[in-house]
Amino acid sequence: MDLFVFDVDGVLTDEYARVDEDLVKAVDSLSLKHAVALVTGRSWQWLEKHVLPFISDGSSMHFFCENGNVLVKKSGGKYRARILDALPRLASAEVKRRVSGLKGVFFDDSKRTMVSVEAVHELAVKDPELVSGDLDAAGEILREVGERFSLEYVPTTYARDLVHPGVNKKSAMKCVLRALGWPTHAFVFGDSPADALMSEALLEESVPHEFFYVGEKPVSASAVRSHEKYAAGTKELLRRFI
Repeated sequence: MDLFVFDVDGVLTDEYARVDEDLVKAVDSLSLKHAVALVTGRSWQWLEKHVLPFISDGSSMHFFCENGNVLVKKSGGKYRARILDALPRLASAEVKRRVSGLKGVFFDDSKRTMVSVEAVHELAVKDPELVSGDLDAAGEILREVGERFSLEYVPTTYARDLVHPGVNKKSAMKCVLRALGWPTHAFVFGDSPADALMSEALLEESVPHEFFYVGEKPVSASAVRSHEKYAAGTKELLRRFI
């Protein structure tokens, strides 16, 4: 069995979190012959709205949301989400209150196992400096709250998050292996250094794999890099398989 694993933000989307419909359909087509998993910090609610409309009814794609803390399985023709470990409500409430005055970000109410503050993408097109500054300010708030509640701070391409310690793309990948089994070969697509943790997990489990990188920040020298970035880069690298 070959396993294809895709991050979502910056891999199936452009730099402003706009989902590439044709790319999602191409990834879905892989699931006809291979095991395919989306491993993302996004909530299932977000995927239902922005990704699921482009996936066929007969798809066998698997979803590991909120870095593996929300597992989504298809049963009786319907997708059902299972939440593994919710975060303290007080931490979520405090972050939501304190970032409410920042115009360049918003609090993601759809998540249950992460505290997440995300860039306002429409504003990022018009005023990237404002959004960048507000993301930094939100990051400081999350760091402070995280220290008091013993939560781990994780910056990503579009967002600033708090998670339970040890919850990241490495733990999510190990969740994928437990759920789907050990593949003959794995192909992992990411756009940030955080996604490289999926490659680390596969190394620890002795799974032969390749890590395809479509982001801008420096990452492992062993990664296969695209010329284009984000969704366009994923399309470029996928031509090898489709």
